[in-house]
Amino acid sequence: MYAGAGLIRFELDPPEASNSSYTTPASVALRYVKFVVDAARDPGLAGAEVLEFNGVPFRAFIAPALERVPGETAPYREYLFCRDQADWWNLSGLLSGLQGFELRLKARCADNRLGVPQAGLAAGAGSS
Repeated sequence: MYAGAGLIRFELDPPEASNSSYTTPASVALRYVKFVVDAARDPGLAGAEVLEFNGVPFRAFIAPALERVPGETAPYREYLFCRDQADWWNLSGLLSGLQGFELRLKARCADNRLGVPQAGLAAGAGSS
């Protein structure tokens, strides 16, 4: 598994001409108030904490989408965002114009300790 996965670059699948939906190569989940990789093309990334999206703290990056998610509390809106993220990524327009993105991750080491992210590792990871 990854030991401090660091900065991972993902390529976005472009929307088909018939619809404007983006398919992301990784999905996120909310676990104990932290966003983590739920699933990715590279299964070794599952469970890694998501720290940044293109250099912006992840919560700050998705804030415009969270403002549109119905819910009384921030944690509940974050949960709903993750549950229905395919829709929220598209409705929010956060991915519009992007050909790819980078996630800064904090991954679990093989011995289950948390690793410290190191920049510049695994360029192109997640692409098929």
